[in-house]
Amino acid sequence: MTTNPIPQLAPAIALVELLREHPELPPVAWTIGDTSTLCGTLVLDIDGRPVVAAYAEAIGGEVRTTDFNRNGDHRMSDSVRAVWRDVTVDVWVSYPAAQVAQVAA
Repeated sequence: MTTNPIPQLAPAIALVELLREHPELPPVAWTIGDTSTLCGTLVLDIDGRPVVAAYAEAIGGEVRTTDFNRNGDHRMSDSVRAVWRDVTVDVWVSYPAAQVAQVAA
């Protein structure tokens, strides 16, 4: 992509290209931050690992998994961050840790 004086334009164009080239990607909520990073987020009640895996395959990057507690609820989060088309793309998905245990059983 060429340098553009409008910082949010490159991430917006990257999002359009990503979705056009990979229409199979699961929907997530997209935002463009002050740093021109394209951020996708999704909070699920089911196992979210396949969502992040799909984005990792499309944009490259390594999936990172962490766990945390939110209001006493043990949750997991998977994320992938990569530079795609000269734009930093960050996709984060949160889901109940119990879903991982159910899948493993």
